[in-house]
Amino acid sequence: MRSTRLLAIAWCVAACGVTAAQSTPPQNPPPSTPPATRAPTFVAAEYHVGPEDILVISVLNAPPELGLKTDHYTVGADGAIILSQVPPVQVRGLTPRGVEAAVAKAFEVNGIFVNAQVSVTVETYHSQKVNVYGEVGKQGEVTLTGDGMTLTLALRGAGGLTAEAGNEVVITRHKQGAGVSGAAGATPEPDEVLTIDLVRDLDAGKDPPLLPGDVVTVKKAPHVYVNGEVVRKGTAVKWVPHLTVTIAIQLAGGFTPKANKGRVKVTRLVNGKPVPSDNLNEKQQLTYELQPEDKVEVGPKWFSASRSFSPRT
Repeated sequence: MRSTRLLAIAWCVAACGVTAAQSTPPQNPPPSTPPATRAPTFVAAEYHVGPEDILVISVLNAPPELGLKTDHYTVGADGAIILSQVPPVQVRGLTPRGVEAAVAKAFEVNGIFVNAQVSVTVETYHSQKVNVYGEVGKQGEVTLTGDGMTLTLALRGAGGLTAEAGNEVVITRHKQGAGVSGAAGATPEPDEVLTIDLVRDLDAGKDPPLLPGDVVTVKKAPHVYVNGEVVRKGTAVKWVPHLTVTIAIQLAGGFTPKANKGRVKVTRLVNGKPVPSDNLNEKQQLTYELQPEDKVEVGPKWFSASRSFSPRT
């Protein structure tokens, strides 16, 4: 559990290194969009065997004289496995339960013995892949390995998250068309989509299983923007939950000598329109939590600029 949490929140710690106190800020404009609706959690389906997968096969009730011991079998390029005493058994595209039935049938039709109790597990996955894109170290295919691929394993296989990764990950599962491929009237099923919040969901122990062909997209983190009397004007600060005005200003280099620390406003888009807050004093800035795409403006002292007129004589 600890490693799962570290993967989910490492980027957050790197971004600001500070945990802000939670509070309801005064006159804080509401978020511009409602919380996203999440699709139901995927139900894991069984893996479909393919070339180069390694299977462990046992015949539990085999007569001793047949010499059928638990052994490892590699699926060939043609999708078949080679067992003793029977011709090659085609297993491409079958689930482990399907392979068990195919092996039992092979023993029966070849007159070896009937009602074979076969056990099949996948020891090494080579034939199936998922695709990982977005803010990861290495975009592209990740081979399914081990006993079940999960989101965190796929992200690790893709080189981990980049510094710009946000906490939103979208998993898209493509459905096969109904009926025979290309048949008249066959209607493709809609894609199944699941949105994961890395901080909330993984920290709660929700690490969804992946299936061959799934597409994982790590979204770029949203930002807030700090302008006005800060050291680095126009800074885009990576947004994380509970990011406050104080932290955002610190990440923009802090106040300039000309800054009026009590003239700080936050402008937020609400229903597509910019809505500014009242001026925030330094105490309010400590607890005022920002939303993605907020704009922080630090005003100058009223008479910080040099006067352009000449003194009276």
